Amino acid sequence: VTIWILWAFRAFGRDDRNRYINYIVDDADMLALIYFPTKKKVEFVSDSVSWLFGIEKKEVYRNVKYLFEEMNLPMGDRIIENFCKGELLLSDSKEYEVVSGKDQSIRKIRMKTSPCGKGRYLLTIVDWTMQYEMSATLRAALDAFEHERADKQRLVSFINEKMQQTENE
Repeated sequence: VTIWILWAFRAFGRDDRNRYINYIVDDADMLALIYFPTKKKVEFVSDSVSWLFGIEKKEVYRNVKYLFEEMNLPMGDRIIENFCKGELLLSDSKEYEVVSGKDQSIRKIRMKTSPCGKGRYLLTIVDWTMQYEMSATLRAALDAFEHERADKQRLVSFINEKMQQTENE
């Protein structure tokens, strides 16, 4: 998805680019932001910032740090600091557990920062709470199944032993 966003940033004019990026991220439970750190200017933030995290889009345009503060992310964190200061050399990513949104729910997010040319940076944040919860549920179900299977094997072995003992007597 990051590659498509970078391509759209370079290939389209501003209005088309914004529409195309919003289309991409809306289907992916993702937030996308393009930041020009030397000018301290947010050039694009996807509409998903509002419905995904309950954050005012216009406030993010005013100050990129507002996004991180509202998501309760640690401002001193290396990836956030490098992004805000304009010190990214390569792409970087990190996973966080944050309390955010109007309901103040615990969310699992993956943040990725990438230089996207002309002194600008791309930030993507994917909310993977549901995928995490589904995989945890699946993992628990598989563990329960494995324990049940092991218990059945022990029971069958026990019954076989008792039958052999009875036959030998």
